[in-house]
Amino acid sequence: MSRSVAITLAAATLIGCSSMSEQPILQQFFSASRLRDNTTLAGFAAASFEPGADGIITSFTITNVSPGQRKPLALKSLAKAAEDAVAAETVVVDMSINGGPTHVDVTKYDGELVSKDVSIAAPVKLPSGQTAQKNYVVTMQRAVLHADKELTGRWIITAIKDASGSPATPRS
Repeated sequence: MSRSVAITLAAATLIGCSSMSEQPILQQFFSASRLRDNTTLAGFAAASFEPGADGIITSFTITNVSPGQRKPLALKSLAKAAEDAVAAETVVVDMSINGGPTHVDVTKYDGELVSKDVSIAAPVKLPSGQTAQKNYVVTMQRAVLHADKELTGRWIITAIKDASGSPATPRS
């Protein structure tokens, strides 16, 4: 009897203490945005949350994560047709795939761009000094390239918008 209670408590603790895979990247995103650390943001985000315009988020709760949606990438065939057309689509793909120690020429592969929306609720310290409870939708994307061995990139934050519809500041 006591053994089953201990197992149940341990399982409940693990479930309660485990964070979603989106939690760490969002925490890093809001920390770097708060500090206006564009160097850090450039490594994993194509969007920012500008403290002077959007406010500061120090804590948040993930309220929903949408299922991933896949969009085919035709980088390999586009590269042959027009280099300029590839440039716009490869920014996120390159950030996603080439975030580690090796470099891959992403234009040599086709694959998919996986997108998901993460809904969060957060107290936001506004530029006026007031704090307001707000809801945001953060769009995250990553590339999956088809090679001899499938290459799966890391998640990149590509957009954040107020759930009421107004977008946060795009990164320049």
